[in-house]
Amino acid sequence: AVVQDHYKEWERNLERYPYVGIFHVRDSLIPPQSRKKMKRVWERAVDFLASNESRIQTESHRVAGEDMLVWRWTQPSYLSDSEH
Repeated sequence: AVVQDHYKEWERNLERYPYVGIFHVRDSLIPPQSRKKMKRVWERAVDFLASNESRIQTESHRVAGEDMLVWRWTQPSYLSDSEH
């Protein structure tokens, strides 16, 4: 939901980019003190999404002068909103 929510905010001009850094998603879900312990779980989750979630595309972008992997939600909100 983090990636989809970010995309919806971008559609409403509340976010600058239509994608979100993978580490930013991790940092918003896992507190700093748990990241080392959760490292393997996080890596498995990233691999799972790459293999099983067609609505999330992994891309490389330069953000603030740094190359990073990002996730982009690829399904327009009007399609995902109509499913509910």
